[in-house]
Amino acid sequence: MDFVYNVLITLLIIEYAGSLGSKDDCTCQVHPQMQVCHSDFVIRGKITSTEDKELNYRSGFNVLQTTYTVRALKTYKKPKNFKGDIFKITRSLERKCLHLKLVTREKYLITGSYNEETRDFRIQMCSWVQKFSTLNRFQKKSLKRKYLANCDCDIFRMCEDDRTCLEKDEQFQRHTCNWRFHAAFPESYCYETHAFCKMTMDSNKQPLCVWKKDASFHDCQINATNT
Repeated sequence: MDFVYNVLITLLIIEYAGSLGSKDDCTCQVHPQMQVCHSDFVIRGKITSTEDKELNYRSGFNVLQTTYTVRALKTYKKPKNFKGDIFKITRSLERKCLHLKLVTREKYLITGSYNEETRDFRIQMCSWVQKFSTLNRFQKKSLKRKYLANCDCDIFRMCEDDRTCLEKDEQFQRHTCNWRFHAAFPESYCYETHAFCKMTMDSNKQPLCVWKKDASFHDCQINATNT
């Protein structure tokens, strides 16, 4: 399933680079469950300090690299060989994306990658980084009980014509929830905020991944279509 996830991220970045008419050109759209399952670390942390470094490339491409010192208030997932609750996390941002810089003393949900050789924690464009106070109740409860408990399932973003962007075999279909996320379907946002992909068993006791929605899902869809 990692291969599928990597291809999905590639497709999302290609779309990000080529079609950007979205609200925020500095992020990509990946379901929170996939962020949690495919990240090396997932924490709720408080930013205690920041350190900036300007990176200038010969091509004229300039980014600001920021290293955050983060005290983990709750650790949902971390590398087995990492001890303690202080994380040094690096993020590189283009100038146009500096509004995504994290604020000292604020509390965030942070997901990202870990390099075992260099022992570096990193957050990137497709990392899930969000002020913890802005997560809804469903998302907060889902971090461990629903997202991490169902990492055998994948969530695949569908194309505009309702066909998946990759050809699917039967095994892929059974382990995947399809997510039609597109500006033409504003209600699809509700799958990000009020649903998760759950591993169940069908009538033949074979594994099958299906969408599970919370009680607010229907109201979310109504509100989305009326705005």
